[in-house]
Amino acid sequence: MRAITIAVLASTVHMITSFEAAAQVLETSTFEAEASMFYEDLGGIRFGPFPPNRLGAYATENVNVSPTAAFSQDGFIARSNASIVGGYSPSTPGFAIPFHTVRADMHGEAFIDGSNLANHSREISHGVAFIELWFSLDQETDWSFEADFAGMSTPGDFNRGSIFFQLASQDFSEYYGYFDQGSYNGVGDFSFHGSASGTLQPGSYYMVVGGGATVENTLGLGATGSASASVTNLVFTIPTPGTLPIMALLGLSATVRRRR
Repeated sequence: MRAITIAVLASTVHMITSFEAAAQVLETSTFEAEASMFYEDLGGIRFGPFPPNRLGAYATENVNVSPTAAFSQDGFIARSNASIVGGYSPSTPGFAIPFHTVRADMHGEAFIDGSNLANHSREISHGVAFIELWFSLDQETDWSFEADFAGMSTPGDFNRGSIFFQLASQDFSEYYGYFDQGSYNGVGDFSFHGSASGTLQPGSYYMVVGGGATVENTLGLGATGSASASVTNLVFTIPTPGTLPIMALLGLSATVRRRR
């Protein structure tokens, strides 16, 4: 029986080695939040804080950023904010290194508190936060996604608070998960829990999820307004390939030992 136990353990070690070689790897990623606003005069010249207040992580670091912006000029008064807190498991995996889970909370708000469309052709306030992942798989792997979503807007010209999620092949020839939701000009405020799951074949994939808030004046229907969008408790998981077979083998080796 000792020989059988050793043989099973040797097989287990071989399987662990082979499954570690077969995993999902991160190619590149973006965690970003932006707060911005501007107005255009009747001649199309744009005024506002430039560049936009954009913060984030563009490698594999965990991130915690909260950009804000405010601007007041020629009767236009606006403010916005955004935030994203998120990261990976394992933490900061690095490029071409296996990762298993992404977690994040994102939020964006936009406000126009004063308007002067008599002298402006367009006024916008904007707050957005999003995640983009590019990753590859070398064997069939399950995936799952879930998050809590919320959005609102007030009546106006083009006010909107919206969220989106998409999982696709990197050439966008195949889509595996997609949904979006929006509140527009005070209609369709929402709050819900969303989830999706499936199985991916070996290949290269792209995932994006985020929320954005925009308050835009062009028609003069709403001189002031606000909007917001959030994605919280986000978990995107690609379980480690081979975990269950490995655990099954470990259990078998323990059983063999008990029967000695």
